[in-house]
Amino acid sequence: MEKLFRNRELNVSVRTVKSSEEVLFYAKDVAEFLGYSNTGKAVRNHVWEEDKCTLGSIQRGALEGTPLKGQPGSILITEQGLYQLIFGSELNTAKNFRRWVFTEVLPAIRKTGSYNLSDRRSLRYNQIIILNETDLHHIVVSYIRDNYPEAVIVPGLGEYQDTVSKRCDAWKKGYKGGQPDLIIENPMGDYKGFAIEFKSPKGTGVISENQDILFRKLRGIGYMTMV
Repeated sequence: MEKLFRNRELNVSVRTVKSSEEVLFYAKDVAEFLGYSNTGKAVRNHVWEEDKCTLGSIQRGALEGTPLKGQPGSILITEQGLYQLIFGSELNTAKNFRRWVFTEVLPAIRKTGSYNLSDRRSLRYNQIIILNETDLHHIVVSYIRDNYPEAVIVPGLGEYQDTVSKRCDAWKKGYKGGQPDLIIENPMGDYKGFAIEFKSPKGTGVISENQDILFRKLRGIGYMTMV
């Protein structure tokens, strides 16, 4: 079944197709919205082979609803492929998705302890299970490093390292104290970097005075800061 999603604020329309339990996106719609001048080249260069297919290849498969009337050669991409196109774009339109990641996805992880993703290659049962704040950091950093190796990441745990056992656990996973939980030094866009402070559901959700001072300094030199 094909569905059309519109966002009037962004002035964009994107077609999707339901195949089995997976939602696929028309690659051309996504690439055009992100401003790629050559949509075919963008899909070839940025989307992994396992994250794209043709409309014709699913016509006789587990397609839900009425048969589709589009061109059999039309390229469809998975949710993971959608992310690859967005993070590969240097255009301002890609910022809207990055903003969604930091304002909805990560807060959902902090609130519920899990967030559904389509990348089954690295997540058992298609879900992240968060045991503690250290694991949240470890999962986020590992995911970024695995899927976006060009990102320069400086992970840290800051004030979370308040016991010996936590410090040992954090040290084994490569974290450092005295800084925001996660810094991305080379994002695409207008910012010099991102500085992110995670807060667990059991905490107050309020940053300390020292953290606030550090965040103000980082914003002063061009960083986007998020809690």
